[in-house]
Amino acid sequence: MSEKAIYLDHAATSLPKPESVITAVTEGLRHAGNGSRGAYEAANWSGERLFRARLAFSRAFAVGDPSRVIFTHNASESLNLSLFGAIPPGARVLAEVSAHNSILRPLHALAKQRGIQVDFVLPRKDGRFFIEDFAAALQPDTRFFVFSHASNLSGNLNDLAAFGNFAHEHGLFFIVDAAQTAGLVPIDLQAMHIDCLCITGHKSLLGPQGTGLLCLGPGVELEPLKYGGTGSHSHSADMPEDYPDHLEAGTLNTPGICGLAAGLAEIQSQGMEQLFTRGLALAKMFYEGLREIPGIEFYGDYAETSARVPIVTLNLPRMDAARAADLLSTEWQIACRSGIHCAPRMHDFFGSSDRGSLRFSFAASNTEEEIEKAIQAVKILANLEE
Repeated sequence: MSEKAIYLDHAATSLPKPESVITAVTEGLRHAGNGSRGAYEAANWSGERLFRARLAFSRAFAVGDPSRVIFTHNASESLNLSLFGAIPPGARVLAEVSAHNSILRPLHALAKQRGIQVDFVLPRKDGRFFIEDFAAALQPDTRFFVFSHASNLSGNLNDLAAFGNFAHEHGLFFIVDAAQTAGLVPIDLQAMHIDCLCITGHKSLLGPQGTGLLCLGPGVELEPLKYGGTGSHSHSADMPEDYPDHLEAGTLNTPGICGLAAGLAEIQSQGMEQLFTRGLALAKMFYEGLREIPGIEFYGDYAETSARVPIVTLNLPRMDAARAADLLSTEWQIACRSGIHCAPRMHDFFGSSDRGSLRFSFAASNTEEEIEKAIQAVKILANLEE
């Protein structure tokens, strides 16, 4: 990314990465042996840092037991581990239409492979979800609840504590997609009654791509998704019963995990609330600068700005979203995202499946000057013909 570029696609991946993250990855590449595969210095170096990272994340998300923090490649892998590892044949699952394809596609596969049934709940105006609608959708045999903490399309932020209480009261196994919120919004796994917390490392946690987490609640048992070497119980033909080895087959991405831990430390140093508030303020500035322009269509609920993540999604009156994104990149060096955003059912709800949308996502690393330039560019495009 050039120094002149304005990066407004943080919901896809955070950029630029903090120098501390880059340094930690580089240090890992220089020093990491294969943790738990030997007793020599480089292997011990890795083992120690992997344990420190597990401990840090177990504290950050109130997991309690560090062995219940599973390292993955991204939230998609965490969700696949949870869905395929927990849901048995014929089960009934409650879900919502803002779900990302990392939920929708595994559920579709499970419906074909295991005959599960999925009940999807629709939002109300502006894409907001209400607990009463989920309660109405419950069936006597509903046992699993898959839920997105925030929509990567609308930017709407859900009350995870309230929905966790709902899941707990109805005895539902609660799987949470926190790809858009981990690192931005406090999450307490045990207080929120979360069984599987699925996290990506490369977004608001500021870590490298190819890193993620699956945090498991007390007593949660999953079937492995992958099978292979762990460095423990090597005579057994089965995966070890102990966690995290039960779900972690193969060599871990130790340099990436070092960078992920450094991203968490950066957030804790700067203050999560401060970073979140700053990103929201910039998103609000962008929205306020455009909302009076005739013909621009916004997706999401902007009335309650505190119940949002820093995302503004829109369509222009006379220009296709993909064309607009291309012009923003080539003419103004503004990076944003066009398309369906892997959220097809939510686009169906908004009536935008045929054209997609234009998504701008913000972080504390952006500046007011960048936001003003983006506002002016979008204003110009709003008045252009296709």
